[in-house]
Amino acid sequence: MMNERNIEWKNAIFLNKNANQGQIINQYKIINDSINTSNQLRESANNFWVIVNSLGISAIAYTRDTSNLNSNQKPLILWVLVLLGFSLCFSWLSYLATIKKTIEQKHSLLFTIEQYLPLPIFQNLLQKSRADKTNIL
Repeated sequence: MMNERNIEWKNAIFLNKNANQGQIINQYKIINDSINTSNQLRESANNFWVIVNSLGISAIAYTRDTSNLNSNQKPLILWVLVLLGFSLCFSWLSYLATIKKTIEQKHSLLFTIEQYLPLPIFQNLLQKSRADKTNIL
């Protein structure tokens, strides 16, 4: 899948014949910083989603144990909270999938740019980390 994206990017990118290595490296740095920013955004957003889900679980536990609610109301409120929790979890997964897709597109773009550089450092590191993950499993 990554190779298909590399081919798509390679066909879409035309290296300016007047561009020097410095300009290519500057663009490479910008994309690399953008990937780092996306990773930081994902990590900080995970904190938000964990807090929201924790609050939902706490609300369910409180509602289940409270005696202030009518016995007819309690199941309805619990089911609404559970359904809300499921929808929040699916929203979280959707958000993570969107971030993952964005990061993969930026990786593919970096791989294409690295073809114009003397050493494909990022591509080598990413392939090594993937190989290490496979060996662990």
